[in-house]
Parts: sequence; C-alpha cells; structure tokens
Amino acid sequence: MDQKRQFALVRIAFGFVWAIDAYFKWMPTFFSNFSEYVAEGFEGQSGLIHAWINLWINIVGVNPHVFAFIVAVAETAIAIGLIFGLFTRTALIGGGLLSL
Repeated sequence: MDQKRQFALVRIAFGFVWAIDAYFKWMPTFFSNFSEYVAEGFEGQSGLIHAWINLWINIVGVNPHVFAFIVAVAETAIAIGLIFGLFTRTALIGGGLLSL
C-alpha cells in the first residue's frame, strides 16, 4: 500500500473520531454545561495551566452558548474536512489548535 493511501486511511479514521466527538457537541447538555466543562480542569493544575484555563473561563463566561456553538461547528467542519479530504491541511491545523 502506498503512502498516499495510508495517509488517506489514517485521515479518514481521525475524521470519524472528530465526527463522533462533534455529535456529542451538538447535544443540548453540552450547550447548557459548557462553562462547567471548561472550569472542571481548573482544580489542581500548575501555574501556567491554571492561568491558561482561567483565561478561557473568563472568555467563555461572556457568552457560553456562542462559544459552545463555535466549538460544535469547528469540530463538525474538521470531521468533514478529514473524512472527505476537503481543505485537509486547514482541517489538520484547525484540529491541532482546537485540541490545545
């Protein structure tokens, strides 16, 4: 099997992983509990991680439903991009950034 085909199979597999995760992001409980999900990682973290999570808690606190919608749309777009090979490089970069 050549490298292009191997890359395509791995890309599609990761696309389905993102699709499953995106499915859960579209659930009403995700939208209603988004702020709590972000805040859960706050306890017991080191200084730098603590500051990073605190930054996101403050940003998300402005309008948690909008940020939850943005995350759901982004994960869906990444899944579609990886599964169908559309804008693959952008989907890979976006997936990496969203994972952070």
